Amino acid sequence: MKSRDNVEEYVRVLSSAAVEFENVLGIYLLEDWGWAHWGGWQNPEDESFARPAMSNVVLHTALSCTSSSGTIISHIDVTPVSAYVYRGPAQLGPEFAVESSYLARGKSFALL
Repeated sequence: MKSRDNVEEYVRVLSSAAVEFENVLGIYLLEDWGWAHWGGWQNPEDESFARPAMSNVVLHTALSCTSSSGTIISHIDVTPVSAYVYRGPAQLGPEFAVESSYLARGKSFALL
């Protein structure tokens, strides 16, 4: 199981997800995924305030799970502090990007 926590940058997590998701049937753990929604992280003067929230990654994986009928991501277990992403059996190439792996009726995803 691979782990990423809230000190990682959003873009870096998405990039690493492409590599980690190559492991068919593996588990990817996002620790502290909800940090941007916790009371102590609401100050606009904090350096992390401008960063995209890790919850975006959880939302991308949930949308990928439903759009791919569980072949890319078989399921997700979410707790208040951790999200466990279970990789499905689909073979993914090096160009895989979780944020573009789901159907969205041609609409873009606004980051939190």
